[in-house]
Amino acid sequence: MTDSAPDKTSRWLAPAIFCTIFFAYMAATSRERPWGDANPVYRVAENLVAHGTLHVDSVRWPPDAPPGRNGKYYAPHPLLPSLIHVPGAAVYRIVTSFWPATSQYALPLACHLGPSALGALTCLLFFWLCRDHGVSPRFASIGTLVVGFATTTWVYARYPYTEILQVACFTGFFLTLLRVLDLPSDARARAFGLWAGVLLDSKLIYAVGVAGAGLLVAWTLRKDWRRLRSVALWAGLTMLPSFGLIFFYNWARYGSIFNSGYGGAGALFVRGNAWEGFWGMFLSPGKSLFLYSPPLLLSLVALPKCVARYPRTLVAMVLTIVPPLFVNARFPFWSGDFAWGPRYVVFAVPVLALPALLYLKESLPVLRWKLVAPTAALVIAGVFVQVLGSVFYWDHFIRLSMEARARWLGQPNRGGSVTPDRGGYCDACFEDMYPLLWLPPFQPIVGHYWAFKHVVAGHDWKRAEADAPWHTHTSLKLDISGTYQRFRLDWWILDYEKDRAAAALLMILMLSLSGESAYLWWRCLRPGRNA
Repeated sequence: MTDSAPDKTSRWLAPAIFCTIFFAYMAATSRERPWGDANPVYRVAENLVAHGTLHVDSVRWPPDAPPGRNGKYYAPHPLLPSLIHVPGAAVYRIVTSFWPATSQYALPLACHLGPSALGALTCLLFFWLCRDHGVSPRFASIGTLVVGFATTTWVYARYPYTEILQVACFTGFFLTLLRVLDLPSDARARAFGLWAGVLLDSKLIYAVGVAGAGLLVAWTLRKDWRRLRSVALWAGLTMLPSFGLIFFYNWARYGSIFNSGYGGAGALFVRGNAWEGFWGMFLSPGKSLFLYSPPLLLSLVALPKCVARYPRTLVAMVLTIVPPLFVNARFPFWSGDFAWGPRYVVFAVPVLALPALLYLKESLPVLRWKLVAPTAALVIAGVFVQVLGSVFYWDHFIRLSMEARARWLGQPNRGGSVTPDRGGYCDACFEDMYPLLWLPPFQPIVGHYWAFKHVVAGHDWKRAEADAPWHTHTSLKLDISGTYQRFRLDWWILDYEKDRAAAALLMILMLSLSGESAYLWWRCLRPGRNA
């Protein structure tokens, strides 16, 4: 591998890649305010900006969460997911202090500022990952656009959930791991430790992946104890601030450095079935990773060649990706619902796309015409799926599927659910999620396509229900009036009905900045402009 720090190609290439994707993401971002898990995470950022406090006021999430220090409620997530929203919350506070009437419209853009930036950072890190494997700047650029717009990276960059932070942190962690394996210098060890630390700060479950990386580094350097000690020392030192942040946040919320706010996870882990979880994540009709990120199918084809050509990369993928997946697969709620696709696999999507690009780099010169058409088809399918995932907030079809299930297949008995009944549903439990996960009539991608046709046409629920996906199996007319009315196109500009001039100005600005950055990106790739 070769080191491809940004100054090795062009000093403008890295900012051009970042800005192209960031402003494109912002131009297409959601109109939804933070919901579910994202709500307390963003509330912490708001309170940090407004009052310098860490609690979330009256928000209690999950609904049965115990109070923490001083009887207040706190987000159960680490602090880093909230810190990435601080810039957006600060911008929102400044804007609304000068123009109070904009409060309703400014929130969606403000709360999606951080996720869009993290999505763009992920794409930039993937570009460097490709360059480190000898991929040309042009081909790496194409692969970066595929990851950015034809995989679930795009959908999760549209929402203030924590997943896009995990994606960015894991991609940076994996990049620096391979670099320290290739050349175990002190500087690379410091970078590796820093990224490992922020990965832990994004979600503690990645400790098992960091441990796998540590084993790989130790094995690789087993014959050079002096270098191994140096790498371990520097990596450990740069990880210390992350541990400090974790312990401080635990103490500030719950009065103990070891209390993170999560409870009962161990019992659920023992109760789960890893085989069921892995099957669902990769092969179920409702949550298969390959349905939601079709270009990754090419990575399956690429595995034999990559094992022979890039064995260290594949071993690193196994040791860092499989352990967190195994932990999540053991939980009964392995799907991570409510979400778009297999939420607990999203962190690894860019890294899993790497074998496909390496395969194409080596095989296209020989099998050009045999590979171009299927590759293009997978990329087009990937973009199509992400557009469908973006036209509606994912909760709308999930709740509609639950209503239709109840009227067709009956209400489930939640008396023995692993999570408590919330008054007619339970969080991600099998009783409510099984149609979404295992039954083709409730497949979310198909469901979003069906709903999009009718919402755009302005049809009411009766007209929409007439050709609903479940009618391939039943002739029953199901009353979905309660949830169908929730559907609305999820694009921020649609909230500006009374101020279209401001919306148009913002859109022109974002598209112009993205277009100018894309032009600069293209200019950097021209012959004679690369190192």
